[in-house]
Amino acid sequence: MTPFIEKLIELALKNWRTPKGFVLFIALVLLALSGLLYKYDILYIFDITTVESTNKITFYELVILFLGVSLSSLFWLIQATVPKNKKDTVGIAIAIVTENENEKIKLKNDFVSNLQEKLMAENMQNTFKIIEYPEVFASEVNQSNVTKYMKKSRAHFFVYGSLKKRYYEGKEQYFFHLNMGVRHGPIPVTISKTFSEEMNQVSPRRVRFYVENEFEGFEITSNWAALAIEYIIGVAAFLTGDFKFSSDLHYKLFKEIEKIKTNLPAIKTLKEKNKMRLTGSLFQLQKIKYYLFRRNGKKELLDEVSEILEKIKSIEPRNYAASISRAILHFLRDRDTNAALKELKRAQYKANDTWRYSEAFLYAYRGDMDKATKSYKKAFHGFIEPHVPEESEEFIHDILKLEPEKYQLWFCLGLINFFAKEDMHLATEDFNRFLASGNENELVEQRRLAKEYLKQIKL
Repeated sequence: MTPFIEKLIELALKNWRTPKGFVLFIALVLLALSGLLYKYDILYIFDITTVESTNKITFYELVILFLGVSLSSLFWLIQATVPKNKKDTVGIAIAIVTENENEKIKLKNDFVSNLQEKLMAENMQNTFKIIEYPEVFASEVNQSNVTKYMKKSRAHFFVYGSLKKRYYEGKEQYFFHLNMGVRHGPIPVTISKTFSEEMNQVSPRRVRFYVENEFEGFEITSNWAALAIEYIIGVAAFLTGDFKFSSDLHYKLFKEIEKIKTNLPAIKTLKEKNKMRLTGSLFQLQKIKYYLFRRNGKKELLDEVSEILEKIKSIEPRNYAASISRAILHFLRDRDTNAALKELKRAQYKANDTWRYSEAFLYAYRGDMDKATKSYKKAFHGFIEPHVPEESEEFIHDILKLEPEKYQLWFCLGLINFFAKEDMHLATEDFNRFLASGNENELVEQRRLAKEYLKQIKL
């Protein structure tokens, strides 16, 4: 082999996965094939021709040359590009570096296969796709470039790190160093930071186990990784607004963790956080269906809301926000104010006073305006989420469109705009609508208050 050819081979290997490496590799293939075809009549050897023709290249040998270059190009493409995820699946890339062939086999047979089996259980094979990185690519993945490789592989989740075997404390042990990355839509920096902290809390970062217990060690680690992956993908789905997929994943994980008996702090943390994320994603999902109902009035949407709220109740019976939503549901489906008020008792001892808006409305709807007025005033002095006054106002307007005879609700709107929103223009309109409705001898105290508030607005 000439020094020139040796130099070409060295450069091709050094730049293997670059365009330069491709050109050098094809040049080497062309040189080798051309030399072979020029010196030997390949077609004659295979009895395709009857006349041997050496030291020249025939038309048919040019065809062979073309096929050789094409196959070599395909070989380079397969070897030099990272594996990619299928469309419409959650891609999970595995890039773990090992030190020898035996460890590589152990990793594939025990860790990767068990992880795949875990993630593909319960008919999830069409949802998840395991992308196993060859060693040559795995060795290049690190914290600074994992995002780049995720994009190249179209992966949503990345598990990367190393597996080493060392003598420690007098015995051979495996040391597993794992890192995890996730691709999600644009989110605020503060949320991204919190998300990263969660990943570190629930993921198997550094694990070691004795070689003699390798099967159990790989199984536990892969199970742990699978649980963490499902959890983190569920959180990522939540952050990007896919509450259905998020709730499905978290609920599946909830059922799995219930069966696990372990003292691992990370699994206990995972269990607590998953429960919180599950109820959060379910609640957001029912909110979407509730707003769709508000828009189109389809009663079947309320049935779907009810199913979701019952699921939340089975997971967290005293969930504050869900109790308020169930109270609203009792009213919307059946106008059952008694059941709605009873449901609110589950929430009324919380520091958040949002529930008082619902309580005040229910009293007002029933015509008990004294209790309604007291509840609203307590709500105005309590801690309320910013969106609540406006949402309550919209809700009351919806009810008045359906039941205009409930004119006392105009007084409620006046209170909300006067005290909570401080919108004196709308408060004036609402109080005047209230005073212009019904009989002067009805709701005397509320009429007096409405006139008093109108005087204060004019000052």
